[in-house]
Amino acid sequence: MKIDTKYKSGLTAEEIALVAMGLNEEHTKIPVLWRRFAEEHDSKPENKISLKDKVREAMNIKDALLMQISIAYQRLANPAETTQTTLIELLEPKYTALDGSNIRMPILEETIITIISATRWLYVKGEKDKANLLDLEESLKLSKIDDYKIKEISGADFCNEDTPDSLYYGYSVFKACWRNLPKTMKTPTKAQVRKYVIEIVGIDEKETGLIENIINASPAKGCKYGSVQSSSLDEWLPLSDRNKSK
Repeated sequence: MKIDTKYKSGLTAEEIALVAMGLNEEHTKIPVLWRRFAEEHDSKPENKISLKDKVREAMNIKDALLMQISIAYQRLANPAETTQTTLIELLEPKYTALDGSNIRMPILEETIITIISATRWLYVKGEKDKANLLDLEESLKLSKIDDYKIKEISGADFCNEDTPDSLYYGYSVFKACWRNLPKTMKTPTKAQVRKYVIEIVGIDEKETGLIENIINASPAKGCKYGSVQSSSLDEWLPLSDRNKSK
């Protein structure tokens, strides 16, 4: 049976690996595929390399995901004490009780993680083709955001891999929404900036935490949301619309 992601929100690490490598036509285990490769070694030598490489890469993806799942469990149990971070989100944690104790141990291989978080993880790793196989819609959203980041923020003097996304986007939103506002124009409201972040920047509206961080990071120095403004001022417009109105 094929592993179908259409109506599922989560899969195990092994299922994610199989789908990402295009090996999901038959719902089987990686070791089974490896044995099948060995059996077909002599009969179909022309398929040897491609199948072998796919199965081996699936193993690597699965192992890496299991490590990420372990970190997710650590953050779930002790968020304040865990310094490592992960993009992987647990959908259905699985535990087993140790004999003679109340201690529960995570079952990493049976844990269901969200397909969206696995897609993001693959995308961030530079595996866009694999992310497309897992969740094309989410991968395209990430591509749109990635293109926006490159276009709008590549000139920022703080750009590096360690910079949080909220600062990247916050700086971009500052340039579009706050910088060089005409003295005759109102400052933006939170609702207006939120709309800009979702519709123009392309951040998924479900990313409420990231959106809120971007909104809070974007105001110009000395400015804040909710200030009383004169009714005689022009209604606020983002930079792109201000340019159109000239």
